[in-house]
Amino acid sequence: KITEIAKNPPWQRTVVNTDSSLATKFSKNENPVVKRQLTLELLDQYRDYIQIYTDASKSETGATGASFYLPAYGAERSFRIPTKISVSTAELLAIKAALEYIHTILLLHNVKQIAVLTDSLNAVKSLSSGNTFMYTNITTDTLEIVYNLQKQNIEVKFIVTAT
Repeated sequence: KITEIAKNPPWQRTVVNTDSSLATKFSKNENPVVKRQLTLELLDQYRDYIQIYTDASKSETGATGASFYLPAYGAERSFRIPTKISVSTAELLAIKAALEYIHTILLLHNVKQIAVLTDSLNAVKSLSSGNTFMYTNITTDTLEIVYNLQKQNIEVKFIVTAT
């Protein structure tokens, strides 16, 4: 099977801006009140950005789903994903779907800064690694969307929130 070649050449690799500072501030066993406070402080730094929340999960039966939410527009989408897909891949699909959605409404609104908030450090690392041998089609497609947004002078920042 021949895969489609990305429109942006490798020498114009997409620069992915990230903020994973919360991932190092506390452990998964941290007090929930402390997690919440630190998360709210981080979100306040991005109050001028259009915030997109993404998430994915897998049930005990193996059912996998992903979703995104844009509070500024009251838009939300949830969808099922094949059961053989990992949660990290499902997170990437949620991010990709959210960026595709926001790309469609850019014509109607003056969006200049987008903050994609996810609890998946792995998804953000996949997007920002720069290692093209590790890219999946989902990662490549997502980077293509980021590249196209950046060409329109729109800043996209991926922020790892509390897990």
